[in-house]
Amino acid sequence: MIPAAELAHSLPVTVERSALIMRYLIALIIGPIFLLGYFGGEYFDFFVITGMVMAHNLYVHVVLWARAYRLFFTRTNFFIYLVQISIIMAITGGESSDAYLLYHLLIIGFSAYDRRFGRVITATLVCLAAYIVVILIEKYRSGFSLTLGAVVVRLLSTFIVGWMIASLSERLRRAEVTAAEQTAQIAASEATLRAILNSAGDPIVVFDDNEYIVEANERASEFLGVPRVQLVGQRLRAYLFDDGALPHKLADLRARGQAHTHEIALPRSGEERAVDMIARSFIREGVRYFIVLLRDVTYQKNIEEASRVLEARLEKLNTDLRQLDRHKSEFMHAISAGIRTPLAAVAGYVDMLIDGELGDVNPDQSKALQTCRRALQRVFRLVERTIDAYSPRFGRESTADKDAVAAAAAEQKREPK
Repeated sequence: MIPAAELAHSLPVTVERSALIMRYLIALIIGPIFLLGYFGGEYFDFFVITGMVMAHNLYVHVVLWARAYRLFFTRTNFFIYLVQISIIMAITGGESSDAYLLYHLLIIGFSAYDRRFGRVITATLVCLAAYIVVILIEKYRSGFSLTLGAVVVRLLSTFIVGWMIASLSERLRRAEVTAAEQTAQIAASEATLRAILNSAGDPIVVFDDNEYIVEANERASEFLGVPRVQLVGQRLRAYLFDDGALPHKLADLRARGQAHTHEIALPRSGEERAVDMIARSFIREGVRYFIVLLRDVTYQKNIEEASRVLEARLEKLNTDLRQLDRHKSEFMHAISAGIRTPLAAVAGYVDMLIDGELGDVNPDQSKALQTCRRALQRVFRLVERTIDAYSPRFGRESTADKDAVAAAAAEQKREPK
């Protein structure tokens, strides 16, 4: 059932309001002219027609006041018009009255209430039947004032008008049905598309060639912190950080029809969000639009930033370790030069004492010197193992040191006692 609020603005109710105004205007114009004697006729007939019109107007006022608009769609309303026209026909001349044209207007008006071909033809036949009844009544009252041919022409003209109105109304009705079906299909398609958009996990907005947003899904509304009704109609760049290159990027998008850029979104909350903006153009009803997917990559950006910080710290640690290793090498070199070489010289002198090159030694002294040599050899092995474990090159240096020690010992042997 159609709500009364919608019926108030429907075509039939508009027709009734227009007809009400027209009846008042006709009464205001024809009434004074008749009373001044410019129209022939009886005062009784004039008051009958005027009273009938006023009664009809009162009925329309009551229906409009009560908002009972469905009464305009009933057969009663149609027969009120039919009886009113038939009485006017009978009073103004019967078959010879030009008021038969009001039947044509009634048929045209009926098509505003019901556009089905069969219903309009039925209304036409009812009008013809009423016209024939008026003619027959006048025939028995005073006879025909027109020829039978003229009466037939009037009846045929009424039927032809009804047929034409019925055909046009049927075409109009089919066009309205088709339009309603297409509208329903479009609405269903839009509902489906909206459901698809709303089911997407990423914000999606659609904007026109002037960058004004015309559509957005619920995720975009949540992401930007703006209700959808407020988001539609605003410019896209109002929610993107402009580093000076944004106008060029949007111009490139319009030129190429697609783009994939990295932007900074500016939600209403004030928190900047890094997004991947993927945009493509499409044509709808001859107008170009752009659909944009805003993929929030703030979390990934934060991870990348943290990775860069960790890499920088790791690089610094590696640098510190290399520096520490260099210090260690220098320290080990100092040990090699400052400890091992003197020990090698001591070992050489001990060997010379044991060999008797510096003079004779008794058995106790020889035994003590052997113990010293074994201790020195253990110290040498411990130092060399330590140096070789940290830096193999010091192992090579230790061989050179040994050669240097041997040379120093040989030189000592050549010295005079």
